[in-house]
Amino acid sequence: MTDERVLVVQRDAIFPAETPQGFISRGIDVYFQRMQASYTFRSRRLVENDPSLKQIIPYVVFMHEDRVFLVKRLPAQSEQRLAGMFSIGIGGHINKGDATGEYLPSGCETPESFHSVLAEGMNREIREEVFVGEDPDLSLAGLINDDSTPVGQVHLGLVYLARLSGPCVTVRETELMTGSFVPVSALGEYYAGMETWSQIVLDSGCLRSPDRPR
Repeated sequence: MTDERVLVVQRDAIFPAETPQGFISRGIDVYFQRMQASYTFRSRRLVENDPSLKQIIPYVVFMHEDRVFLVKRLPAQSEQRLAGMFSIGIGGHINKGDATGEYLPSGCETPESFHSVLAEGMNREIREEVFVGEDPDLSLAGLINDDSTPVGQVHLGLVYLARLSGPCVTVRETELMTGSFVPVSALGEYYAGMETWSQIVLDSGCLRSPDRPR
């Protein structure tokens, strides 16, 4: 089994003073500059339980009109701490191959900036997990930092909204998850069973607030 090397940044490099919790929508450019200046790749096996490092995770929310693509993570997926939970985010770790150009189309140069590495890794993760019938309109909504759970302590989420003209997303890795488009107004039915990051996105107001119990 190969030892996956994933993109990480020292926690203190991202948050040199106070450490904000939850959804972060202000000062995003500053956080990206800090990540750009200090990111590196480490063995995933060695960083999975090291809260001094933040593994950077693109978290893409696919939307069509007033519906969101909702997935349920199955027991076969690699992150057992999230198995059985619902999620509105698609994404995963940025790998060393995303920085070497291994996944770049023919004729492209090796990416040099953090943004390029991030974009390549995000696109690879999307291709691995789902089929998307068109190029979405992507916008960065904010960051997620949640140190209240073991998973959150070692990860930092970059939340992207991916708007589509039609409900053209289906699950590729059917052994790892199931998925379908659900009206935002119906997400309250799944809220209690959602992973924390999805709850944070819903609570942030970057999506239309679902009708859910308080």
